[in-house]
Amino acid sequence: ISDNQLKISAKAIALGAADDDVTIDASQLTGSNSVEMDIKDTSATTAASNITLTGSDNADKITLEQAKAASDSILTVTSGKGDDTITVKTTDSQDGVVVVTAGDGADTIDVTGATSDAATGSDITGGKGNDTIKLDTEGAATDFTVVFGSSLANNGLDTITNFVLGTAGDHV
Repeated sequence: ISDNQLKISAKAIALGAADDDVTIDASQLTGSNSVEMDIKDTSATTAASNITLTGSDNADKITLEQAKAASDSILTVTSGKGDDTITVKTTDSQDGVVVVTAGDGADTIDVTGATSDAATGSDITGGKGNDTIKLDTEGAATDFTVVFGSSLANNGLDTITNFVLGTAGDHV
């Protein structure tokens, strides 16, 4: 831990079979400790695996990248409280889903480099706080469902950027 931040970097994970799963859970970090994760799956297979990253209750920085085209992996990032920065990147033909759930705090969620061919299941939830959600819908065939709290007290003021209405099928 440097400056109260645990740094975890795995830039060449190679998941080989559908039962190969990666789970990194920093939710038990206490005090002023936070986590920085930089995880990249470079597998040569398209098998469906789960990559699940969970942050702490402080300001975390979490980056998850799926580098294999046509991967069926389920990519899940959950941050805790704190002003977190979450970035998810995939190839342009990711078949699995992308799920991002941020906790309380002014979070930044960046999925401008993420696509998914999955028809349903790719969800982004900002949580309490004034969050910024960066989408890339221009030219991408990804359907993200952005989930908001039921009231301002449960949500905050969220900003969605990079959203461009297409010719059909867009809902705001």
